Order: sequence, then C-alpha cells, then structure tokens
Amino acid sequence: MNRYHKISIVSLSVICAVLAIALLSLFFTNKFKRASKPLTQKRVIKLPSNPYQDIIINNKVAKRGRGPSCESRYKAIASVLSQFRRPITVLDIGAAEGYMSLRIAHDFDATCVMVEHQSGESGGFLKDLCELNTDRDNIILLYKRITAEELKFLSESEHFDVVIALNVLHHFPAEKWQMAANAVLDLADYAIIETPPAEDKYSCGRVNLPGIINFLEKNNGKIIAKTARVHTSPDTFAKTYLVKGRGKSLKRRGLLDLNNSGYEIKSDINDRYLVRKSDNQKLDWPQGISFMTFKLFNGVYPKKFMIKESLAKLKESSLSIVPQDIVIQGKKLVSLSQTNNKDLRTYDDDMLDYVCGIVDTSNMKKVVSFCKEIQNKLVANN
Repeated sequence: MNRYHKISIVSLSVICAVLAIALLSLFFTNKFKRASKPLTQKRVIKLPSNPYQDIIINNKVAKRGRGPSCESRYKAIASVLSQFRRPITVLDIGAAEGYMSLRIAHDFDATCVMVEHQSGESGGFLKDLCELNTDRDNIILLYKRITAEELKFLSESEHFDVVIALNVLHHFPAEKWQMAANAVLDLADYAIIETPPAEDKYSCGRVNLPGIINFLEKNNGKIIAKTARVHTSPDTFAKTYLVKGRGKSLKRRGLLDLNNSGYEIKSDINDRYLVRKSDNQKLDWPQGISFMTFKLFNGVYPKKFMIKESLAKLKESSLSIVPQDIVIQGKKLVSLSQTNNKDLRTYDDDMLDYVCGIVDTSNMKKVVSFCKEIQNKLVANN
C-alpha cells in the first residue's frame, strides 16, 4: 500500500467519523426536542346518546336533544338580549348541555356564565363541551349543584344583566324554591324563567308548580314563549316568563372587599356601573364575574392554565392582580385597575404566586387560607 492509499484511507475514516458524530448529534438533539414537548394525547370525547338539549359545537347542532324545543325558546331569549346596546353578562342556571349560553356567546357581545352539575350519562359532559367549542372565548362554567342559600349569597356580590332559569325552580325543595326565586330576581336586571304547567302529571317537583306560577304572575311576569313538554307530558305546554329584576345594590364586590358600605347598582340597556356608597364614587363595571366567585362556586372553565396565562399578562402590564381586582370574562381576564385607575391596589412581587396558588387548589380551606394571607397584605398596605 503506497503513501497515497494510506492518506485516502485516513481521510475516509475521518469523514466517516465526522458523519457519525453529526448523525448522533442529530439523533440526540431530536430526542431531546421530543422529550421537551409536553406529552399530550388527544382525548376522544363521546357525545351523550340521549341528551336533554341539542348539543352545539361551534354554532352547529351536533346532536338533537330529547327535551323541549331549544330553537323556539332561544328566539324568545334572543329578542330580550337584542335590546341591550352594550356588552352584557348572562347567568344560565341549570344550563344542561349549554345550548342557550353557547348560542348567546356566539350571537352577542356577552360573557355567559353556566351553572350545572349533571349526573348520569351526561355527567361532566358540559366541561368537555366547553373545550369542543373552540370558537368561544367568552364562556364560563361553574360546576355546581347550586342551593337556594348559595344563590342568595351570590346576589350579595354579583349582578347579571339577564338570568336564565329554564325549568329549574321546581327542582328545589318545597321549602326552598321561593328563596331561590327571590334570589334570581335579586341577581338580575331581567330574569327569564320557564316552569312546567301545574297539569304536567309527570314533572318532578309537582307540588311546587302552582306556587311558582303564582309567584311569576304576582311579579308581573310576561309570557314570551310556550313550549310543549315533549319529554314528560306532550299535550301540556311550559310557559317562559320575562320578569323585571329587582337587585339595586351589592353588599360587597367579592370575598376580599374591604369596603363595608356597599354599592349601588346603576344599570340599563345602555350602561352599567357601580356607585360606592362610602364616597359616591362612580366605578366602571366590566362584563364578567369576580375571580373569587369563580373559585368559590367551583369554576372549572376556563381551565387553570388559561387563567394563569392571563394572570401573567396582567402582571407584565403592571396591572393589579389582587384577586378582588380580577374579573373573568371567559378565557380573558381583566383587572379593575384598567378602568378604575384610582382603585389600583398595592401588591408585592409574590402576589402572582398567591393568586396562582388559589387557581391551583380545589381545597376550599386552602383557598380561604390564601385569601386571609392576601387580605392581611391589603390591610397592611391600606
């Protein structure tokens, strides 16, 4: 073997070594990149076989429900909402499969707050349905079987432009439905309440029906829809009433409110705001609900990571992230300091950790503990 052959072999060996190193480097780099990506597995969500309401996904009916006509009742509700000339907040109590809220969220400048705790085959499906509706960023789900006492408590710190309660009141115990009905009116500018007729022989809570109908008539309820009870007594019709709400004040604006004098509610189809009773200061009142209401009433959508991302954006913008200052409008959070600059709360750098701690935990004792720590900070700063 001559000198040139030896050089060629050495050169070839060097080239092969370099290629091997390059391939190994590429392999491990790609392996590292794959490992760095979050491991996500697309979950298959099965639609209930026999839903109560029509199932809406991105404004299309994916499956028809067995219950009363959704479309005809929605038209009646939409006729009420169309009177507003500003963004609105809607509370949907007993939202079932969320048909009304999902339609409203698509058709109106509205934050829709659904309250539901399903059982049986549909149990928990509404949480999945919120995720399937990828074109909605203005929906909220409180996953809770709400009591009359909780509705009354809610009315002390939240107020809604419209409260929807379709075939809900008769499900409350006989001694509690009237408390729930009064709370609904205290929560709303307008309440849209549907109830089965007294002659519906197969409705649950039949003992409550005459009293509920009498309550709605005494409160000057106007009938805006009649719907056949196809799933119980097809020859009878449920009436949907529009009732003027009567809430005029709030005791507090969330759990951590340090103002003890309360607020006057100023709301009509053109504008809504609060007046703090202690100094008569006008406070802007954006659509949505308090972050603390979301936590206390078991908010499950928007999801935790969505809330954290929005919190970080608020913090980066030097806006207040004290829980009392945060309003949830769906996937978007706003700080009251965006509209009420004089109310910007002092907070330190670890406030984000405190608030994320509240987001993460489902243990209400821990939530209360976090809140006490934050409240102590607020008191010290004030």
